[in-house]
Amino acid sequence: MNEVEKHIETVRAYREAFGWDRVNGVGNSQKRFLHDLQNFCGLNQGKFEGSESDMIKNLGRIEVLGRINFYLNYPDDHLAELMKQVEQENEDE
Repeated sequence: MNEVEKHIETVRAYREAFGWDRVNGVGNSQKRFLHDLQNFCGLNQGKFEGSESDMIKNLGRIEVLGRINFYLNYPDDHLAELMKQVEQENEDE
C-alpha cells in the first residue's frame, strides 16, 4: 500500500470511528464527545494558566485533537482526487 492509499484509508478509518456521513458530518454523540475533548484540551478557555509542563501537556492534547479534526474534515473533493490517482496507478500496472 502506497502513501496515498494509506492516507485514504486513514480518512475512512477516522470517519468510520466517529460515525461521519456525507450529509450530516458527525452525529450528535460524536459532537458531544469532540466538544468534551476540546474542553479537556483547553481550547474553550480564554486564558491558559499553569506551568510549562502543563502547557506542553496541553499542546500534545491539542495536536491529537487537530489530527482528529483534520481527518474528519478532510475535503471530499481532495479525497476523490486521491482515489482517482490510485485508480489510474492501478490501471497503469
